[in-house]
Amino acid sequence: GDGIADGACDCDGNTEDCAGVCGGDAAVDGCGECGGTGTDLDQDGVCDDVDECVGSGHPEWDPENIGVLNNYPDYEFNGSVTSRVYLDGEDVGSACDYVAAFVGSEQRGVALASGVPDELGGGYAFLIMVYSNETFGETLTFKYYSSGDDTMYDLAETLEWETNIVEGNVVEPFALNIATSTDINVDLSSGWNWISINVEGEDMSLDSVLGSVENGIYIKGQEAYSSYYVGDNFAGWFGTLEAINVEEMYKLNLSDQDAIEFSGSLVDPSSRPIDLISGWNWIGYLPNFDLNINDALASLGSDAIYIKGQVGYSDYYEAFGGWLGALTSLSPYQGYLLNMSAPSTLVYPSEPTDNFANIHLDFNDEIVEQDFDYRQFEFNGSVTSIIDIDGIHISEDDLLIAHVGDEVRGKVSPLLFPLTNEFVFPLMVYSNDVLDNNIEYQYYNSQLNKYFTLSSELNFEKDMMVGDGITPYRFSDVTGEISINEINISAAHPNPFNPTTKINYEVNQSTNIKITIFDVAGRVVDVIEDGYKIEGNYSLSWNAINKSSGIYYISIQTDNNVYSQKVVLLK
Repeated sequence: GDGIADGACDCDGNTEDCAGVCGGDAAVDGCGECGGTGTDLDQDGVCDDVDECVGSGHPEWDPENIGVLNNYPDYEFNGSVTSRVYLDGEDVGSACDYVAAFVGSEQRGVALASGVPDELGGGYAFLIMVYSNETFGETLTFKYYSSGDDTMYDLAETLEWETNIVEGNVVEPFALNIATSTDINVDLSSGWNWISINVEGEDMSLDSVLGSVENGIYIKGQEAYSSYYVGDNFAGWFGTLEAINVEEMYKLNLSDQDAIEFSGSLVDPSSRPIDLISGWNWIGYLPNFDLNINDALASLGSDAIYIKGQVGYSDYYEAFGGWLGALTSLSPYQGYLLNMSAPSTLVYPSEPTDNFANIHLDFNDEIVEQDFDYRQFEFNGSVTSIIDIDGIHISEDDLLIAHVGDEVRGKVSPLLFPLTNEFVFPLMVYSNDVLDNNIEYQYYNSQLNKYFTLSSELNFEKDMMVGDGITPYRFSDVTGEISINEINISAAHPNPFNPTTKINYEVNQSTNIKITIFDVAGRVVDVIEDGYKIEGNYSLSWNAINKSSGIYYISIQTDNNVYSQKVVLLK
């Protein structure tokens, strides 16, 4: 005949089984044993083990199926948390469920549900070994995996870590509750507040979401608005804006300080894409943690142009592949205006991320502090500019100021723009008028200690975007100069005096102040002030009750000058 076929062990075409018997029926079982009957029910590589959990059921929590943090040798310290999981007061833990512990987004522990003897209460507990390289100062959060519905849940409780922590036992466990609702508290200021909400409740009407607000005047979104009314038969919000959408931002005007107190389910940012149109978009912020602007807006790419909050703004630079500006991060409960060159979709990350190459953060992290009440203004716009005046050197302590008369409308120090290595002023300008032709500009040079009045026909227009870091607006003409002193000192009063006299002074530029009292012979008789003073008004008294009548000199020394006054003590 044709002989034995390839792979066969006889002319009948039989093959050898795992035991080497031609035509035999021995097979390798689920545990890798020839002729065995074992099964690896939970696919963890351990034959006939006791957990009987089918599948891993805990993505990335315990890939090695050892029931403990897989990289625990990386940590010096540990402790234990014995917990049970509850939903609406009911213990819901069951076989094959898991609980994992985290610090931020970093996993620090995991435990498979352990059956508890009936004598100790029965049911299932989670005996979590938790790890850290810190002895204290970290906050643990927890997540629960339910094998019954193959779902992971956030747990409401947190726990402050300390080394060798022993929290709970199976009889009196650390109770973990599935987070079905999150309470938020958003502090609000008098005037305009740019807000967004990242939780959803059953009732998202204005009267529900803003139910705790007692000083409301007016709220508007991008397409609708409402006002607050109080009457004999009605108290509440009325207008075309009827409900809050978490994907949008709103401008809320208040007559006094207030707060939003509201409860709802946290939104999952990655499952809630925000559709964007070409042009301006009033966007809400969905994550419940701060994000670097480049991480928060990573889904947009080069279709994005510009974003601003109530205080700072940033431009998208394609050459850099990211955002640069005074707005460096996005935060919960804040609202933002985003300008797009084309329709797109914004998807926020669900977890904090550190994967963006945060180069040039020396530029982005220098957030400008506003020391005037910008919330009194409804509108803003930005001017990214440079000062180009002959003989003037720009330094980081300089200022660009927008004003109308004596009222400040914007104030900023320069930032070194990394793509040109040139100082630019990212100035946010504010107004209550859509168009304002009264804006004037001043530049303060810290080295010369002078203010320069700038000549410019640049007027305010709501949402204006004048200049950027590559093509900034240039201030080059000066119409006047004003020199200022470090401090202004009023004459001591009363003078003559007995036994106290008061000294008032105003600091125009932060400086060290030392105030010394000398007698007519030049001897120091008292030092009544010695410290660093920021801009502001100060007042202090010299009590000479133990001094002799006569002439004294008050010496006020700053970083750059010494000022002196004569006073007379008459007893």
